[in-house]
Amino acid sequence: MNEMNKLIGKRDALLMELAQLNGLVAGSFFARDMNGTTRFCLSCMQGGRQRQAYISAKHADAVRLGVGQHARALEILSELGKINLQLIKKGVGGSDV
Repeated sequence: MNEMNKLIGKRDALLMELAQLNGLVAGSFFARDMNGTTRFCLSCMQGGRQRQAYISAKHADAVRLGVGQHARALEILSELGKINLQLIKKGVGGSDV
């Protein structure tokens, strides 16, 4: 398999992985102790401002997973950009990319 086909295969695999990340949550998840009680928080941008939202303990794992998925999605997008640039340089451009 030539290098271009390997790049296309890698790109297709990354796109399939990205499609599986359906619980994305943008922001930073953290736990904070307040008066002996652990509170879970999500820090994120809303309307151009940094906001914090309290997350109930029963939703903490889902939010933690969603934040992790968001981080993975950003990694995938970065890698896709690199692959597409390599393909363009190899002469595969336009709608072929």
